[in-house]
Amino acid sequence: MKLIIKILVYGFLVWLIPFVISILIFPLKDSLPSLFESIMPVAVVVCVVIFSILYFRKVGGGVLGQAIVLGTI
Repeated sequence: MKLIIKILVYGFLVWLIPFVISILIFPLKDSLPSLFESIMPVAVVVCVVIFSILYFRKVGGGVLGQAIVLGTI
């Protein structure tokens, strides 16, 4: 149960952080839309990589099984 809560919290943070970034840089959408559209995928990828590293750091064995569970949730 603790694992599912951790996955859900990380998933929420992967959504929340890029959302906050998009709100902060929203004025760029009107003046420089290509810059805004370039920053957002980078923000999502950075968040996913950071939280994936944090999640898989504690996993000892069965990484493939954990990756399947994480991807499914």
